[in-house]
Amino acid sequence: MQAYSTDFRWKVVRAYEAGRGSQRVLARLFGVSLSFVQELLQRYRQTGRVEPKPHGGGNPGKVVRHLAVGARLHAQQPDASLAERCAQLAASVQGRVSRMTMSRALGRLELTRKKDVPRVRTGHRGRAPSPGGLSGADPLAGR
Repeated sequence: MQAYSTDFRWKVVRAYEAGRGSQRVLARLFGVSLSFVQELLQRYRQTGRVEPKPHGGGNPGKVVRHLAVGARLHAQQPDASLAERCAQLAASVQGRVSRMTMSRALGRLELTRKKDVPRVRTGHRGRAPSPGGLSGADPLAGR
């Protein structure tokens, strides 16, 4: 969910200072939660500011600090399966990761698994064409 705009936050603060209602009434009037109004007014009283707090970030994940190792392992053996890559990383950094975590890490590095040997197709797959055309029968015959 997006943070409320600074302009909207100022409208709430000005309405409270103008005495347009209690915090509960203003929450209903502006369509926000009571706790939002309470925290906004508390922050305004303490700091004089109404801007939203910066995002705290998220969990970077297990593999983020080992991305360079993952890239090196991929360069050494680009055709390794995800299970093999997980085992290689576990041996290198003494930590286990799932295949899905490894897949996300390789995606973050924009690396894909390269097949071992390029395959060259020989010949035609499927049935050989009939000598008389597509099916040997004239679709317009008999009309």
